[in-house]
Amino acid sequence: MPDGRPIVRPLPRPDRTAAVPDPVRPVPRPTTHAAETARVATQLPPRPLPRPASLVITAAIALPRPVAPAPSPAPGHVPKPAPPRLKPFDVVMIGDSITAGGRWDARFPGIRIANRGVSGDTALKILSRMDAILETKPKRALLMFGINDIYNGVPVKRILGRYDRIVDILKSRGIDVVIQSTLACSGPVCGDKLARVHTLNTGLRKLARAHGLKFIDINQVLSDRSGLKVAFSRDGVHLNSDGYARWYAVLKPHIRRA
Repeated sequence: MPDGRPIVRPLPRPDRTAAVPDPVRPVPRPTTHAAETARVATQLPPRPLPRPASLVITAAIALPRPVAPAPSPAPGHVPKPAPPRLKPFDVVMIGDSITAGGRWDARFPGIRIANRGVSGDTALKILSRMDAILETKPKRALLMFGINDIYNGVPVKRILGRYDRIVDILKSRGIDVVIQSTLACSGPVCGDKLARVHTLNTGLRKLARAHGLKFIDINQVLSDRSGLKVAFSRDGVHLNSDGYARWYAVLKPHIRRA
């Protein structure tokens, strides 16, 4: 410092050829879920714009209507099979409990006999079940009833009228009809009803003649003046085994020729 002032020396210039250190890169911060979602959303394709409310569709495609399925049967339901059709019978026996008590099949083997006797039946009830009788498709029908009508107080003329209708129905189906006399009851048991049975049988004989039918008087072997014989009855109205045996014998020729 010759003149008393400090000597200032220039600083050395930096060497430009020296390597310049890389700038310090910031350390990435941990990404939160919300930030990641926002970042991914920016990378998704844009959503389609909603259709304007004023847009009107001028054409529609008609879709086929759905066909309702057939209802399935209830659990455990088994459809009932159709009843088998009856084969034609040779003979049908039509009457009340007296006819119902006969063992017709056993007595006449080899002949198809339909027993259509029903306990308590009257001429009117028989008319109401003619369809079931006709289902047997018989060649011949043998009629014997009327005692229940007598006990119910039905006038003889009305009984005969219903007999006439039954005969007409059977004949219209081509069935050969045989009318039997109404079995007489025992006088000591049925009292004045026995006289009405005799009146009915007189009318039945005339009815058979008017239709050109066979009339069989079964009372000739089963009854006498006092009515049904005690030897052939168990109660004065119905037959016992001996009575049925006599009845079978009377009808045998008419059943065999059916």
